This record gives sequence, C-alpha cells and structure tokens, in this order.
Amino acid sequence: PKIQAYYEQFPNVDTYNGTASFVDNHTVEVALNAGGQETLTAETVLIGTGARTNVPSVPGLEEAGYVTSETFFADAFPKKPYRSLLIIGGGPIGCEFAHIFSAAGTRVTLVQHNVRLLPKEEEEISAFLQDQFRHLGVTLLLNKETIQVRREGDRKILRVRDRATGE
Repeated sequence: PKIQAYYEQFPNVDTYNGTASFVDNHTVEVALNAGGQETLTAETVLIGTGARTNVPSVPGLEEAGYVTSETFFADAFPKKPYRSLLIIGGGPIGCEFAHIFSAAGTRVTLVQHNVRLLPKEEEEISAFLQDQFRHLGVTLLLNKETIQVRREGDRKILRVRDRATGE
C-alpha cells in the first residue's frame, strides 16, 4: 500500500505486517503475515492501528476530487498547508486531520452526519473535543448530510442539508 511505502522511505522507521499483541506493558509480539514472529520492546508503546476511509457516495465528489487518509501521503501530500479544507466525517480520522491541519494554519470546516463528533465515544469526550475545536477556530457543521460537491475554479463547494430542519 502507498502508506507503507511512505513510511518505509524514512531510515529510522520499521514496518511490520502482521497481528500484534501485548506480552506486557513494554513488549509487543508480532505474528508476521509472511511467517515467523518479531518481539519488540520499548519504554513507551504507541498504538496507531489505522483504519480504512469510508468514502461517502456524494454526487460530484469523484469529479471534484478528494483525498483520503490512505491517499493523502505520497503524491497528494501538500508542499505547504492548504489555505482551507473541508473534511467530511467527524470520526477519529476526520477529527485527527482537522486538528493537524488547524494547527498548521489551515482554515478547517468539518461536516459531521451525526449530532456530535466521535459518536462512538462517551458524550463528555465529544463535548470536550467540540469545545477544543471551536477554540482553535475549526468550523463544525454537525447533524448535516452532504448532498453535493462541485468544483468552481480551484475551489470545491460542499452543499449540505441540516438533518433536523431539512434546510
């Protein structure tokens, strides 16, 4: 995959394809897909399991063009931060990218189908994150259905419908 090739280009990064499990707080064993096993130890272990992007079926999205967390790395990686960015989805990946780009100075608008961010987490977590995003200047459009995307010059325009009012 493209993301693995991206990480492998760094001399201080190793990648392991397989299934990992903890032996103790500082040891992880990886059953490698190619066979065999690796045991890794570290003072701190960070879990970044990744996920696959769910690309919504939205009229005009393919024609307008988009990037996902899988395609963003490699050729789609911007040379400088975007001026503005629309993110469809307020789950873990969408929130992660909203935070990263906001911190880089990009004007971020996050459109979420649900009434809150991170809907699978506790409500207190969602509320805290929403407050943090608003403090950082991230525009949140919650409980919105994305109904169309179109391109106007070098800009992409998202049309949304409020799921409660229909507007």
